[in-house]
Amino acid sequence: MANFHVFCDESYTEDTYRVQGGIWANHAGLRVIRSELTALRCKHAKAREFKWSKLRGKEPTRSYHDLVKIFFDSPAAPYLFFKCLVVHCADDPSRCLGKEERDLGFYKAYHLLLKYRLEPGCRYRIRLDKRTGPRVDPETDVADCLNAEICKWRPPAEVLSCIGVDSHAEDLMQMADVLCGAVGWEWNNRPSNAPAKAALAEEIAAKLDWRSLKRQTGGSAVKFNVWRYHPKEK
Repeated sequence: MANFHVFCDESYTEDTYRVQGGIWANHAGLRVIRSELTALRCKHAKAREFKWSKLRGKEPTRSYHDLVKIFFDSPAAPYLFFKCLVVHCADDPSRCLGKEERDLGFYKAYHLLLKYRLEPGCRYRIRLDKRTGPRVDPETDVADCLNAEICKWRPPAEVLSCIGVDSHAEDLMQMADVLCGAVGWEWNNRPSNAPAKAALAEEIAAKLDWRSLKRQTGGSAVKFNVWRYHPKEK
């Protein structure tokens, strides 16, 4: 039974297209992954939090290039996967409602992403970016809802834990933020007056041999999975 750690973050939450996604890290390669991230931090000692919104200037700093390299081209790359859900504002009625309903809609989107991107016969430890909201423990609610469904799969899957984590303390969550941001950048047709963001989005697309990150992959895509949500569709 394969074990995965899933590190989720989100980007462009108030734009036309919201992106919620995560890094799927195979437990078998976790030591290699952590070693690569430690080396990255040693190489770029002045780098603090990797975050799409902090990517500014004429071009990405070397540290962001190296973060992308870990995902695509390092010894850790075979153990790292990215999956995201792209939600148009018109397809999420909760965004027009009050704070509690918006919060519920946000976590329902994570539940949807995870429900259709987890695999039978696997076990998962999930970290969601910790948010301030009206609900006391939304992560446990997500885990309970998932387990009620995936325990019926053949073979069954299981969420061992789902907790909120401060992204400042988790490099894999920061990697998820950067990849979500790059996808959101292109889906929201951002202008070219932020060349560092445009350049990194183009670099990621080139690694995938795509013309643009504004595309849908279908559920079978393994390394980089982009799901443009439509109601009643998976």
